[in-house]
Formats: sequence, C-alpha cells, structure tokens
Amino acid sequence: MARMKVLGLTGGMGMGKSTVATLLQKAGLPVFDADAEVRRQQSVPGPVLDGIQAMVPGAVCSGVLDRGVLRQAVMEQAGLLPRLEALIHPHVRRARARFLAFWRARGARWVVLDIPLLFETGMQRQCDHVLVISAPRWVQARRVAARRGIHRRKPVPLWRGRRPMPAGARCGYGAAHGPLHEGNPASGAPLCQDVARMKRSVLFDTETTGLDPATGDRVIEIAALELVGDLPTGRAFHVLLDPQRDVPEEASRVHGFTIDDLRGKPLFADKAAEFLEFIGEDPLIAHNARFDFGFLNAELKRAGRQPLDMARMWIRWTWRGRAFPACPTA
Repeated sequence: MARMKVLGLTGGMGMGKSTVATLLQKAGLPVFDADAEVRRQQSVPGPVLDGIQAMVPGAVCSGVLDRGVLRQAVMEQAGLLPRLEALIHPHVRRARARFLAFWRARGARWVVLDIPLLFETGMQRQCDHVLVISAPRWVQARRVAARRGIHRRKPVPLWRGRRPMPAGARCGYGAAHGPLHEGNPASGAPLCQDVARMKRSVLFDTETTGLDPATGDRVIEIAALELVGDLPTGRAFHVLLDPQRDVPEEASRVHGFTIDDLRGKPLFADKAAEFLEFIGEDPLIAHNARFDFGFLNAELKRAGRQPLDMARMWIRWTWRGRAFPACPTA
C-alpha cells in the first residue's frame, strides 16, 4: 500500500483558508480542521472549559463559553494566549493523531491538515507539501472586521508575536487569483489543478527479448519511478529478470543485455508482488505504453495474476515533456 501523503494548509486570519479547505474537501481530500476541533473542545464540559474558567473567570457560564469575554481577555492580557494554547493544543494533537490513523488505515492517498499555527507548532515537518493561503492586508482586515462586527483594529494583537512563515513557503492563491469563494468557480480552478497535479503516478519502462509476447518473447528488465505532481519522489523500482530463454542478438544490440547477464536473476513471478505493490492503483506512464502494457500483462497472466487495467495506461508524449492519456491511435 502506498504511503499516505499529508498536505499542510495554513494562513492567517481572514486570508481565505477555510474556503480553500472547502475546495479541497470537494476535490475528495479528507480535511482535519484544527479550528473546528478547538471549538469542539471548548463546547463540551471537560478539562478545556475548566482550564479556561480558571484563567479567565467569567468566561464560562453554566458550562457555556462566552467567546466575547475570552476574546477581550486575550486582547488585554499579553501572556494569556500562549497559556490557552498550552491548554488546548495537547487535545488537538490527540484528535489529529486519531484523524491520521483513521485515514491511513483506510488507505487514503492524501489528507489535509488545516492548521493556522502550522509553522509555529512545527507541524510543517510532518507534511509532504505545505499550502500557504495569503491575501492583501486590506482584504484580510476587511474580512476580519466583517466577522461579528469586530473593528478591524482589534485583531491586531492576535497577529503580533507570530513567527513569520518561511518566504519559500509563501503561496498566494487568494491574492493572485482573485476572491476565493464558492460563487467564483474560476477562483478555485488553479487550486484544483494543483491538487490534481499532486496525485501519484508511476513512470516506467521495460526491456524485452523481442517484439511480441505472443511468440514467446519475455520481459528482462523493469524500471519504474514514483511521481507526485509530475516530479520524482526518489522512490524507484528496478529489477533484471531471467527470461528462461535466449536473447536474440538483434535485441541485445538495442538494450545491451545478453543471456549471460540475466541467467540466475529472479523470475518475473518472483518479483510480481513487489512490482504490483509499488505501482499501486495509480496511472502508469510510458513512452511506448501499449508495447509495455502488452508485455507486462503477458507476464502477469503467465504468473497467474490479473492483468493491468488498460484504463491506467498513459503515454509519454514529447510535447513539453508532459504526460497525456493514451488514445486508440497512439
């Protein structure tokens, strides 16, 4: 089973992060919302509400948190916010661990961690990619001011003291592509394209003893690279195989292998499970895809295994090095 990948999603208050999280959910990615988990912890009786009441007397009345009182206290008490974070974050971490374990057990390929304090808590180190949502300062201030009638100057203390995100991590969907909202489909298009580009695929090639598996030609080499977002991840699969037959001289002139190079190497049947585990269920990209699929499916049939679904076949065209789906005339 392929390792589950984690996309970190972060951004300041009023940047449009929640809208992006919604777009990602609609694209089919499970999302852990750290803010939602904080609100949940603050809405049920337990250690979080008890701790808040101890720090801010009057913030909890009859088991219900008065967010206005808590917000005002944070504005006025410089050291209160770190104490609240120290109280709540362990509970959020446990919920996040349960979320990751749940989706990992179900074989999810990608999940999203929507965490406002991603860099401050060091969680970016547990992410394969990080998406930082940004917007112009005036847009941010206007959005925050519109929430519950808050004056735009009041949230400023919440912005101060935050460790700035690394410049290399900055990404400006909100700023670069216009307002991000569900009523503006074009605004989500660049993001959805990027989500699609993060999907896994496998680039592979084979070498054989000849041109036709139906006449007894066999696969002698398989080389495969894992790609995420059309970029190699460093994971690879490579094997030389004993074809249990001769290698014609004309084939050797193409790939350089002779039977002496291959005698005693593993048989395809011995490596089939490892190869199938590596490729998973992802698209398979090859320069001469029909040729390679034909040989691999012949070997799989010979080994008593199911053939590869031809719908997974992508052909590598030379147009700007991009991969395009194979067509009947390819």
